[in-house]
Amino acid sequence: MMEESLLNFNRQFTQELEVENAEEWQRYDRFLIAGMGGSALAAQLFSIFRPELDIVIHRDYGLPVLSQERWKDRLVIISSYSGNTKETLSAFKEARMKHVPLAAISTDGKLLEIAKSQDIPFIRLPDLNLRPRLAVGLSFLGLCKLMGDEELYAKTKQLAFELRPKELQGQGELLAKELVGKIPVIYGSARLFPIAYQWKGAFNETASIPAFANVFPELTHNEIDGFDVAENAPETKKHFHIILLNKEADLPHIKAYMEIVKQILQEKGLQVSEVQMKGHSDILQTFSGILLGFFTAFFLAKLYGVDFDKDKIIDEFKKRSARL
Repeated sequence: MMEESLLNFNRQFTQELEVENAEEWQRYDRFLIAGMGGSALAAQLFSIFRPELDIVIHRDYGLPVLSQERWKDRLVIISSYSGNTKETLSAFKEARMKHVPLAAISTDGKLLEIAKSQDIPFIRLPDLNLRPRLAVGLSFLGLCKLMGDEELYAKTKQLAFELRPKELQGQGELLAKELVGKIPVIYGSARLFPIAYQWKGAFNETASIPAFANVFPELTHNEIDGFDVAENAPETKKHFHIILLNKEADLPHIKAYMEIVKQILQEKGLQVSEVQMKGHSDILQTFSGILLGFFTAFFLAKLYGVDFDKDKIIDEFKKRSARL
């Protein structure tokens, strides 16, 4: 089931999305996007492609504390694939109470039920029977449409023809074999950190292993010292495998930092793999990198014999916290 979803990942970009309750919809230049997991990832990606926009990403209950000036002319977009995510529904409720401009993205659930009844603009995502974390393409398209970015929307839809899941499947399988028995640590530049963080989440949820992510140059000021393992804990570093995500457009000094970190860590006895983002455009490189992370986690789950269609601890957490 999951492998089929990955091989058909580009099907997400064939979908044509429309804003409903559009009579209440208008264009904004300032946004607050409330979402968890893949919905938040889509927002992070958008902020990378449009760094000039004022975008606040909120991953919590309610709404963040902003000054009155910062709230002015800001559209709040509530994004939840299921439409029933507690944190995002809480943000939706508070946004309605504060009477701020509001829109929603979801497949269904309470979120769309309220949006329809309250004449709030919304986008209904098609239900492609995906695990929510795999629906980042749909969520991204939804943001493009609600934020009025038809140019980025059109470029993203080209991925239906340009993305090559079969090629990435083979790369992911090879990388997964290198990661057996290791804890992945994924590093990238600021522009690639959302992808690094998505890889971390894919390893957590799909392969059921710990994984960590960080960003250059910040990690060179603290985290790399953690691999200078004390003499009385020599086995510690053997558990980690470093994955460096890089792209041709990375700044020269970031590329130089990556090479230095690679050399130092290898000298310390750590395994390091490099993954080059490939494609003729930023949008193709981005989603190829995301899909490669999903494939790598999928094959690692297979090697471990994990039931990757179940989030056992997440499900247990939801069960225990249901009454909160």
